[in-house]
Amino acid sequence: MIFLTFYVAILGIYGTSGTIQLIPPNYNASSGSSVISFVCSDPESSSRFFSVNGASVDQAIQDTRGVAINTLNSTTSRITFQPLLINNNITVNCLTVLPEINQVEGVLLVQGTLSAPSDPVISVLSPGQQQLSWGAPFTIDLTDQDPDILGYRVCYSMTSSSSSSIPMQCSITSTLTYSFLNVRLLLNFSIAAINPAGEGNISYVTHSPCASGE
Repeated sequence: MIFLTFYVAILGIYGTSGTIQLIPPNYNASSGSSVISFVCSDPESSSRFFSVNGASVDQAIQDTRGVAINTLNSTTSRITFQPLLINNNITVNCLTVLPEINQVEGVLLVQGTLSAPSDPVISVLSPGQQQLSWGAPFTIDLTDQDPDILGYRVCYSMTSSSSSSIPMQCSITSTLTYSFLNVRLLLNFSIAAINPAGEGNISYVTHSPCASGE
């Protein structure tokens, strides 16, 4: 371990070898995804070591970050991470020490549930017909090509001056057009984006037909 720590400390002196590779060079994952893997290979060296954020991979890093390292063959090793938010925005280095010191660096991003959809707006399309629209929250492009946003959970409840609230109703959709003939209804909407990590934060908007002059 002292030997490895010494080489990690002096990595800045050396360039990147033309033969060492880290695949993929960067990885974007969701906290709801499966195990994340980087594969390092160097046909000119039989000794490979990994570091995370500049630190050698000790037992503490393995335990807290869910890290495992495996030797696949004489020229290739693999480091895997559990899709934990603690692993968001970390650097992964693979280095070889024989016959010379070389390194290659990658970046791991792990995204959790999404922020609330932005700017929910209710537009009147025609008498008795309205449309609810919103802006998509920020999301990273996932390396595994899973959809960044799986859909939106849109819920609404209705309240009138002459009755109690109607129970909340929800659906998974990307747009919502609705029609209610009772202009006295007060409509309360909530919108949340869904990604592989789960359901994100909620945006709220209320539609009051009487206040809008419908």
